[in-house]
Amino acid sequence: MKYTKFAALLLCAALCAGVTSCGSKKSSSDSSSEVHADWELITPDEDDEDANLGSYRIDPDTGVKLYYEETEFPRELALALENHFLAFQNKDFESFKAQNYPLYNEKMEQFLQEDYQYGQKESFEKHVESICESLGGSFEVTRVKIEPSTLFATEEEGVKDFLDYMGQILKDDSFGDKVREDCDSFRYFTFYVMAKDADGKEQIIVSDEENNAVYAVKDGKYYTFG
Repeated sequence: MKYTKFAALLLCAALCAGVTSCGSKKSSSDSSSEVHADWELITPDEDDEDANLGSYRIDPDTGVKLYYEETEFPRELALALENHFLAFQNKDFESFKAQNYPLYNEKMEQFLQEDYQYGQKESFEKHVESICESLGGSFEVTRVKIEPSTLFATEEEGVKDFLDYMGQILKDDSFGDKVREDCDSFRYFTFYVMAKDADGKEQIIVSDEENNAVYAVKDGKYYTFG
């Protein structure tokens, strides 16, 4: 099972796709002049270029198009996933860190310091620098899609596999048990991401059925793991 950091996924996919640069702090993926109510479900016309992507909602604060089924995934989860990507786009380490499950931050900081002699902040900056150097600038997230994963029979199986994997990486066999005891629930799903290049052309930067994410839910807030 592979659990690849978003930054590494972005770098690899962008190199393959030929993206050359990217945008501003606030995404704006909808260039249409048509006005929609906040969080209105928008279904493209059959002849629209993005009709095959399905229906979506626009985040009124960023303009990012979010593709998710509300009967399966709550809006809060879609926003959490979007904000994770925007933290990289905006080079915002504090936002990135705040979205991570606290115990993950603690254990990852310890792991990095012991094995690599630097911490999460420098690791984050290295990822961002690598991306920007390869793309010739910054990138602008335009679309984020969530859908059920097909890698496991149930989400619980995917969560268990991930937590076991993280325990191995962090050299803490009790990591998964500690997280489970502290959290209310978990979500496991597949995601896809598109971003805009310097010429305004959208590129698929994350598109792989094995790109799965795990989010922990505690007191109504969604936390990721890096």
